[in-house]
Amino acid sequence: MGEILFIAPLQELASMVKEVSHKEGAPEIDVKVARMDDGVRLALEAEVQGYHVLVSRGVKAWTIREAEVSPCH
Repeated sequence: MGEILFIAPLQELASMVKEVSHKEGAPEIDVKVARMDDGVRLALEAEVQGYHVLVSRGVKAWTIREAEVSPCH
């Protein structure tokens, strides 16, 4: 498990992040696909699992921040 979790809204974005993260010298990034409230659930699970950094975008990032998941602070 890496220290970074990327929560993507679409499989296409998740695939792109996985491709980039496998390049030499890139940090290990775990990627999961989730829609809306599933993103908050994944973020809360990530907090328990020990991730240090959560990456998301748009409304999903806002809902995770509003849920006060600690890696987001």
